Amino acid sequence: AIEELYGWTPVMYKQYVVSSAVAREKLREYLSFHAPFNKTAATQAAAVYAQVKSGEESFENLAKKYSEHAYALNGGDLGNIRRGEQDEAIELAAFSLETGSISDILHTKYGYHILQVLEKEEVEGQEQVHVRQIFIAGPSVDTVITDELKRYRVGVWVPGWCWNAATGRVEAS
Repeated sequence: AIEELYGWTPVMYKQYVVSSAVAREKLREYLSFHAPFNKTAATQAAAVYAQVKSGEESFENLAKKYSEHAYALNGGDLGNIRRGEQDEAIELAAFSLETGSISDILHTKYGYHILQVLEKEEVEGQEQVHVRQIFIAGPSVDTVITDELKRYRVGVWVPGWCWNAATGRVEAS
């Protein structure tokens, strides 16, 4: 189908799409765990966590205010999660916490997560956990690359990637 649509062989698809996606994910993980790049997100997560622990405002309201994902509007309500659906750190925390508990700050390649377990149940023999989340995003790959290129005024050529001036993003070529 790819050959029919794009005229690409499987090797070309791997070169243009798969290897670029893998490189982008590895860079995302590196940036998320590299202090100079994730300092702002780490500081924000710590400040929000302090507010959560103070109990002065509900977890739901704090998620609406600070969370950076689509579930923020619903107070961070992710609904029921099952094993194998989330990042390993999130899953481990969600299934090990007691109902009503709040996790420590969890750090993944995506950013920082604070979970609240609302309830646990078994559905069709499978354990499920109803979770709320506050998510503080890690550094954006595109933003970091753009900022670094501007800072050093360097042109970089990376096979399979190009600068799109119209969007201000590094994209697979």
